[in-house]
Amino acid sequence: MVEPYDRKAQLVAELEQSRQRMGREFQQIRGGLNVTSHLRTAFFRQKTVWITGALLGGWLLTRLPARKKKAAPVKIVEARESRSAVWAILGLLATLLKPAVTSILSEKLAEYLARRQSVSPPGRSVPRGSDPKAWR
Repeated sequence: MVEPYDRKAQLVAELEQSRQRMGREFQQIRGGLNVTSHLRTAFFRQKTVWITGALLGGWLLTRLPARKKKAAPVKIVEARESRSAVWAILGLLATLLKPAVTSILSEKLAEYLARRQSVSPPGRSVPRGSDPKAWR
């Protein structure tokens, strides 16, 4: 009969062997799944094939027909056209009246500011915005 100690030593040895075998298999699988490494080695082994394939693929892409834009169908809506005509007329009027409106508003603003500066608050003998010390 096999003693328990020998049996235990035998199991430990088998376990160690299976661990080493699994480690080697895992490394092989990992190396087989490394796509970057495979592509790099394939490129360095067959540079001319890869470069020729890239040139041929680029040339074929330049020969593809260009995509043409599809024109949207034109919808004729009379109400929309009349509204756009009204906006065009209003825009033209605004452009023509802009100088007159600007001059009127600037005159009104100048009058308002002159009136505001001439009226001084109680207890103040000097108009606002002027400093007597700055006169010297």
